[in-house]
Amino acid sequence: MFWRQSSANHCCLCGRSGAKLTGEHKIKASALKKQFGKADLLVGVSGSSEKMKAAQSTNSKHLKFRASLCEDCNSSRTQEPDREFDRFNELALSKVSSNEDPASTFVLPQYDEGSDAYLNVFRYFAKLLCCHVAAVDGPTPVAIAKFAIGESALNRIWLELKRDPFYNELIQHIGENGYAAHGGLVVYADKETHTPNAFHSTLTIGALQYVFHTRLSDLEKSELLAGHSRFCDWCRVEVGSAKDSSIPEGTCERLGLKASGTGDAATQEDHGKA
Repeated sequence: MFWRQSSANHCCLCGRSGAKLTGEHKIKASALKKQFGKADLLVGVSGSSEKMKAAQSTNSKHLKFRASLCEDCNSSRTQEPDREFDRFNELALSKVSSNEDPASTFVLPQYDEGSDAYLNVFRYFAKLLCCHVAAVDGPTPVAIAKFAIGESALNRIWLELKRDPFYNELIQHIGENGYAAHGGLVVYADKETHTPNAFHSTLTIGALQYVFHTRLSDLEKSELLAGHSRFCDWCRVEVGSAKDSSIPEGTCERLGLKASGTGDAATQEDHGKA
C-alpha cells in the first residue's frame, strides 16, 4: 500500500517497466546553466579536493541520479513542476541577493497555499526525494511519488528556504563563481532502534539552500519494516555509523540539520547520511 520495490528496470516514480528510462538531474540542468554558463564544471564531494571530477556538460552522468524515470514521468507528468521550480527559484534567488528572506517568495499571490503553482513547487522536491531514496536501492514511497506526478494533491513534503551557511565561506576561496550542491539522502531514525522515521535532503543553487523532508506515518513505518528489511538494515547501518563517528557541527549545518543536543527533534532521533 505504501511502498513499491524499485529496480534498475522500473521508473522510480510510476513503477512502469519496459519503457525507455532516462536519468533525472540531481540539480536541475536549467539552474546549472544559469549558474555556470559555458564554464567548465567540476563535480566532487564536499570538502574533498581529491575526488573532483570534470563534467563535460550539464548532461554528464556525474550530475544525474543512478535511479531513472520513464519518458512520461520525466517529461509530461513532471514538466509543469519543473517549469514552476525554475520560476520560483529565480524569484527566491532575487530575494537572497536583496538580503530578503527567500521564504517570503511564498507570500507572492501566485503561490497561495493549495494553488497549482504552490503545489508544483513541492512536487518538484517530491520527485527529488523519490530519486534520492531509489538511488540507494530503497523502495518508492507511493504517496510521495503519486504527488510528484500529479496523481494526488496530498502534499507530504516540508520545505525550508534559507541562505546556504557554507556559501559565504566558499566564496572567500573561489570568488563569486557559480555554485550548486545537493545533500544526498539523510535518514532520520529512532534513537534506540535506528529504524527510519523520515527522509531529508537539501538543494543549493548559488547562495540559496532548499531543505526538504518527509516524515513517515506509523503505517508506513510498519510496512517498511515488514516488507523491506534489507533497506531498513541499510538505514540502521548508516545511522549507527554516523552516530559512532559523530557528525561535525559544520557538516550538520551544510545538510540543513541542527547538531544533536541543541534541544530540537534531533535529540529524540539519530540521523545518518548516504
